[in-house]
Amino acid sequence: MVRTRIPTSTSQERPMLMSTEDLRGAAANAWAEARPDAPAPTVRFFESLHEQNPDAPIAMFHRARALDFSGRADLALPFYEAAFDAGLDGEELRRAFAGRGSTLRNLGRMEESVEILAEGHWRFPDDVVIRCYLALAMHSAGRSAPALALMLDLAVERIDDPDLTAGTRALRNYAAALRNGYWTPDGGAGR
Repeated sequence: MVRTRIPTSTSQERPMLMSTEDLRGAAANAWAEARPDAPAPTVRFFESLHEQNPDAPIAMFHRARALDFSGRADLALPFYEAAFDAGLDGEELRRAFAGRGSTLRNLGRMEESVEILAEGHWRFPDDVVIRCYLALAMHSAGRSAPALALMLDLAVERIDDPDLTAGTRALRNYAAALRNGYWTPDGGAGR
C-alpha cells in the first residue's frame, strides 16, 4: 500500500491544496495503516495534512478523528467544530456527527452530546453508530429509559433472528412504553 506523503511547507511557501478526492484517498491510506497501540504517526500525518490544507473541512475532520484515536478528546473537539463550521458534508459529515457527539460525551458534556447526536440521527436515521452513541449519551445524561427504547428499536430493525422477529410486536410496545412512560397493548399506536 502506498502512503501519501505531504511535503512540509516553510513559512514562505503557500500551503498545498489537495482536491477533495485526493484528501479522501490520503485519509483512507493513512487510516489503513493506523495502529491503536502507536497513534502518534497517525496524529502527525493528519496534523500535516490539515496544515497543508488549512481550509479543507475534510482535513479538519480527520485531524479531529486522529486526536480522538490517540485519546485526546479535549484537543479533538475544536477540530470537529471547525469542520462543521467550514461546511463538512458527505460521508465525512455523517461520521463527524458520531465522532463529535462521542467526544462531547467523553468530555462530560452530556446535554450537548445528546443534542448533536440527535441531530445526526435526524439527518442520518439509518446510521447505526450514531444511534448507539445517542443511546449511550442519553443514558449518561440520565435518560436511560429512552436510551433503552432506542436500542430495542435498533435490535428489532437490524437483527435477523427468528425469536426476535416473533417478539417484535411486544418489544416495540415495550420501547414505546419506555419512551412514553406508560404501557399499552398497541404501543400507544391508538392514541
